[in-house]
Parts: sequence; structure tokens; C-alpha cells
Amino acid sequence: MATILELDTCATKSLAVCAHPSTSWVALRLASRLLEFSFHGLPWIIFSCIGIVMASNDKETHLKVNFLLALFLDLVVVVIIKSTVQRPRPQHNSPGDNMVTFDLDKRFSFPSGHTTRAIMCGCLLLHCFDLNLVYQYGVICWAISASVSRIILGRHYVSDVVAGAGIGFLQFYVMIHYLWLDKHYCWQFHTLTRSVFG
Repeated sequence: MATILELDTCATKSLAVCAHPSTSWVALRLASRLLEFSFHGLPWIIFSCIGIVMASNDKETHLKVNFLLALFLDLVVVVIIKSTVQRPRPQHNSPGDNMVTFDLDKRFSFPSGHTTRAIMCGCLLLHCFDLNLVYQYGVICWAISASVSRIILGRHYVSDVVAGAGIGFLQFYVMIHYLWLDKHYCWQFHTLTRSVFG
């Protein structure tokens, strides 16, 4: 077990080429930071809520409410695992360089919440929308690149990201097969949000 952790630490350190703000890999760091923001939980939740309020039909409401439910599922799962495992962030991570994070998320590394969200949302987008091949590859590349950026930026160990990908896929599976709300409940939620915020 110790050998596996040592290999994980060594691989993580060698791949974290953009961990420091003064890195020579300026373009890669900028791209990684943009990918980091693209799967930050807060914007996803805010835009999902706005989308629900602005939804104009049953189908749209159905998808957006279930996406919001999936995001809260992801939040709960990641918080529970991080608070249980309590694995510290890699030593080369720059804490002041992180985007808006909670204390628990700032301190603990396992699993990568960005990765669980990227893989789950990527799978949901592929499952729920009839995308052509170009968009399918775009979604896949986006989710994988965002996950890999966590290592490049020095935010997570390789094992955090691998585990995050597995957890993200499991969350997608649980959502589709066990937690997916029907249109009736979604429309009721839409009506409630419109009465509160509309």
C-alpha cells in the first residue's frame, strides 16, 4: 500500500507542471484554469436554478430539475467522502490560488470534486441530449480535460482524479436508474421556484 501511495505521489508531482503561478507553461496553465472554472460547482448550481425558473416547457423543466438534483447528489457524496478520508492536498498545491472553495474542500483532496462533477455531467449530457458525433467528442474531451487539469494544476493526486471519475460515473448511474424524477414532480418544483423568484 505504501508503495502505491509513493508511486501516486511521485506521478502527481511530475505531472503538476502548472502548480505554481510562475510556471513557464503559461498557456497550459491558463487553459487548465478555464477548465477548472468550467466545472466549479457554484456556477453549475446557480445556472441550473436560473434555468429552472426560466424553463418554458415540460421537457426543459424535467431535464434542468434533474440536473440540479444530480449536482446536489454530487455535493453530498463528495463532502461525505472528503470529511471521512481527510487526505491532505498535495504539498505543491498553492492554496491561495484556488477559486472560491469551502474550508473542507480547500484542505482535503480525495476525491476530486471537479472530476466527479465533470464525469457525471458529461455522462448526463450524452445521455439526455441527441448530440451529433462532433458534440459528443467535444463533451468527452471537455470532461476528461477538466479532470486531467486537476493534476496539472497540482490540486489533486492522480488517484484522487481516477477515483473521482469512477464516483462520477456511479453518480450518473444512480441518477438515471434510481433518482430520476418524473415530469410531474419537476413541474411542481418549477412552479414553486417561479412563485418564489419569478
